[in-house]
Amino acid sequence: MMKLSTGIIGLGNIGLSRNSKNDEIKKDSHYYTIINSKYFQLVSVCDINIKNLSAFKKNKKIKKYSDYKQMIKNHFFDLIVIATPNDTHYKILNYINNFKVKYIFCEKPLTENYLKITKIISKNKFSKIQVNYSRRFNLQLNDLKQLIKQNYLGQPKHVFIKYNRGLINNGTHFIDMILWFFGKPIWSKIIKKNSSRSINNDYDLDFIFYYKNKLTVHFHCYDIKNINIEEIDMIFSKGKIFIINEKIYFYDLVKDSRNNSLKKFRRFKLQKINYLDCLKNAYKNIYENHVFRKTLISPAKNSLDIFKFIDL
Repeated sequence: MMKLSTGIIGLGNIGLSRNSKNDEIKKDSHYYTIINSKYFQLVSVCDINIKNLSAFKKNKKIKKYSDYKQMIKNHFFDLIVIATPNDTHYKILNYINNFKVKYIFCEKPLTENYLKITKIISKNKFSKIQVNYSRRFNLQLNDLKQLIKQNYLGQPKHVFIKYNRGLINNGTHFIDMILWFFGKPIWSKIIKKNSSRSINNDYDLDFIFYYKNKLTVHFHCYDIKNINIEEIDMIFSKGKIFIINEKIYFYDLVKDSRNNSLKKFRRFKLQKINYLDCLKNAYKNIYENHVFRKTLISPAKNSLDIFKFIDL
């Protein structure tokens, strides 16, 4: 089997994620996923932090760089992974566009706004770009999407999303997920926009998506740095679905014993979400696109829609 030659730019939280307790490399990092894949061959890594590169000092087969431009010039890549801070993506993508790289796998967001994404896509001549909106690669959420499509709990009425740590840094995950589940809204409305105090060069944005079928999706941002707030409450005509703490709770509607003219939600099912396989599935999708021409699950063009409705 011919493996795709791969380079990683950025060895931080997601590029080369380490367990703070025992310094082991986590299974949800790009590095771990690549070296344990039968489809990809890691040939070089790059990071401006020399300490991050020290993890590879015993492995002479993997070339180490502190300058991504030098790394790209010195190797032919089938795939380049961008796992650097958000505000560096645009510059790196612009440079890669000058080389015949078959695939780019970029951490979300592709760039910070609609205009920059448009420029990257228009200049891109050689590469297919996959963006790591990880929920698209999750098996449980794919199953949930199908249930919603099949009207498992009736027609969608309202969705309420709570997120924190910035719109660009974290909120775009949920915009992408809503577009994936329900399609494009007919219009959107920004309710509140403030500069984020917890994430540099980011925003706290409250806004609403409006759909033809009268579905409304409300996004609310909390500016709290050290608390992970990710809640999705989806109300349907026959029940609701609540997602929190890597769990999906399903509710149906039953008569309220205190008032026969009303109904209340009753939980009847719990589904755990396993995010550990998301990166593995994303890489497999890239390989299957290369070999079998399967559609990329999270292509660059999807990122245009994310920022189209909340253009900053």
